Amino acid sequence: SDLPPADEGARVKRILFFGSRPGPGADPTYLQARVRAAVQACVEKYGTEWILIHGGARGVDRWAAEEARAFGVHCAQVDALWDFHGKRAGPSRNSGMLALAPHGAFGVWDGQSRGTAHMRSCCIQAGIPLVVSTPTGREVHMPKRRAE
Repeated sequence: SDLPPADEGARVKRILFFGSRPGPGADPTYLQARVRAAVQACVEKYGTEWILIHGGARGVDRWAAEEARAFGVHCAQVDALWDFHGKRAGPSRNSGMLALAPHGAFGVWDGQSRGTAHMRSCCIQAGIPLVVSTPTGREVHMPKRRAE
């Protein structure tokens, strides 16, 4: 399923979308289709009672926001402040998105983007349920439940 897994406890879900930008000459059709399917799956499950968190970057982030807004879903954009943070702007933005405490995440990774790899690692380390679409398939990361 393209639905990002989410913690079921919250009334209004916060779902993080992130991903690699299409490279020069690349056909973005595959990436757009994955993003569209994931947003639509969230709409089918949550209606408009969820918030899409994204980093405002070209590609996956903006496509997800456009798709969500078309369904009447609110979006929270955390920009990379390149002029202020320099080379740390991307990781700083990723930390800012995590600070919004997403209940689940969906990523599209080309297997090369360092920024996307960093966000993927951050989600896994934070125990955020995650689906990552890659050119070779799909990864699902679910946090391990602690023994009671």
